[in-house]
Amino acid sequence: MKSVNNQRTDNKAAKKMFYILIIGIIPLLLIFFIYMNNQNSDMLNYINIISGEFPELSSANSPLLSSVMSFYVKTAPLYGVVFFLRSYKFLKLDKSSSPIKLMVTFLIFSFFYIVILFFLLAYNIELTESGRLFRFLSGGDYLLTIFFISVFYTCYTLTCYYLSFIYATYMILKIKIFNR
Repeated sequence: MKSVNNQRTDNKAAKKMFYILIIGIIPLLLIFFIYMNNQNSDMLNYINIISGEFPELSSANSPLLSSVMSFYVKTAPLYGVVFFLRSYKFLKLDKSSSPIKLMVTFLIFSFFYIVILFFLLAYNIELTESGRLFRFLSGGDYLLTIFFISVFYTCYTLTCYYLSFIYATYMILKIKIFNR
């Protein structure tokens, strides 16, 4: 929040992004608390059965917890869509970029976004057989929960930025090319 001439200016889009992120993380915490109270929870087992053949980030140390959280984390891009639909009107455009530079940046960011989301959401990874950091994070239920919150945050944030960038690119190209 900046103060300009004794007026408060709020970044409404950033606030909405934060609030939706918190709403998205709450189910991960609920899954964790249910698992800690009853590691054979019928509800978690049911979600695990539903997740079935979806690719997942799994941990041999806590297979039920990792399977359910991995399944839930796949909803992060949907939360990003909700954010975009609720806040695109608050986004401010920088109209000084050239259309060529904008398109090159868009293509690079698209590649980056697709690769990251593929490895986090659509690829089977056994965390206990991965690198040292992943083995460490999959060692305990608390660290595993922090790991999945981080994955959710990454997917959500990248989706928010990606959709906002698509919108900004479209609007700037529309202004620069069609309104000459």
